[in-house]
Amino acid sequence: MCNFLIHSKTSAMGATVVLLAWACILSVVTAQDEVSICQSLDYRALTRELQNEHQCMILEKLQRDFEADKNSRESLLNDLVRRIDKLSKKISKLRKAKDDEREKPLKFSPALKGVPLIRDCHELLMNGITRSGVYSIKMPLGRILNVWCDMETDNGGWTVIQRRMDGSINFTRLWDDYTFGFGNANSEYWIGNENLYQMTTYYNYTMRIDMYGWDNDHAFAEYGIFFVSSEQNGFQLNIGNYRGTAGDSLNYHNDMKFTTEDRDNDKWFLNCAAKDGAGWWYKNCGYSSLNGLYIRDGNKTISPDGIIKGIIWFHWKWLYNYSLRKTEIKVKPTLAVKIERELFANVDDLPPTQEPPREEVEIEHFEEEVEEEIREEEIEQDLDIQG
Repeated sequence: MCNFLIHSKTSAMGATVVLLAWACILSVVTAQDEVSICQSLDYRALTRELQNEHQCMILEKLQRDFEADKNSRESLLNDLVRRIDKLSKKISKLRKAKDDEREKPLKFSPALKGVPLIRDCHELLMNGITRSGVYSIKMPLGRILNVWCDMETDNGGWTVIQRRMDGSINFTRLWDDYTFGFGNANSEYWIGNENLYQMTTYYNYTMRIDMYGWDNDHAFAEYGIFFVSSEQNGFQLNIGNYRGTAGDSLNYHNDMKFTTEDRDNDKWFLNCAAKDGAGWWYKNCGYSSLNGLYIRDGNKTISPDGIIKGIIWFHWKWLYNYSLRKTEIKVKPTLAVKIERELFANVDDLPPTQEPPREEVEIEHFEEEVEEEIREEEIEQDLDIQG
């Protein structure tokens, strides 16, 4: 309508048309700025001294900018609050799921339906599994391992970390094999030093060594403190609080790094692992070597040159040349062992450790003694001949 009036010939329509045109223009301006205080009747009613339209428009713009900034900040704040609330709900759900997982295992062994996937054999025992055998455990960093679970010895729940029984597995291995483990959980195996490090870093374990002779005799050694350091520290052995019937043949090796043929960390001038064909926490070389060569009959472990070989635990038989028939190194949570000992006090009534028939000698000097005895026998035979 206004467009029509403006483009019409105002001279022909007279003063009325002009007035209508101006009224239309004013109505458009008023419609566009109806929110402006500067255009309102209240402002126009002020005296001229109080009217400053330019300043009024500046103040209006500042006010609009302030309101827009305020609304933007409030929108960002509300969005942030919503995001925090959403994140908080997710964290709560994760915590609840983690707590539920601790209270009740949610995953199960792929090999045995209904058998929970746990961190060690003691947790398996707590879930009602009482039969010894091969089960899957989950390491702290998520790796799944098959191990032999001893559910019979000393109230059960022992996770076997080393097993020797028939010589079916070669234990003459290099560093990487001993690091990640080898063998078969159904027969002979080594769980791996890296796995030992992870297990004993996250939880406190007691170590027990069961050993069997060739006359079906049995003895054990237990250490209430047992943990293995990282590979950077050479998988150093840390033990303490011995008890048992086999004698303490491992204390001599305490604080020693692991040694293999390709990683010599012992204190002997040669490599003990190369001599014994095994990996162990050797010193000079030591009183034990449970990963040594499997030798049947067990009493032929000294070669003609005096080198000792075999699965050795000196303080049981007090013999360097006796190789064991079977060994099992196993671990169990220290707290569980302590609670069981308190509940079954008679477990501590152990037969005394065998007394040594002679003074201990350093193993590194034993070979020299063998050679000396051989020389003395030869001298005696020469004297007999001369006599």
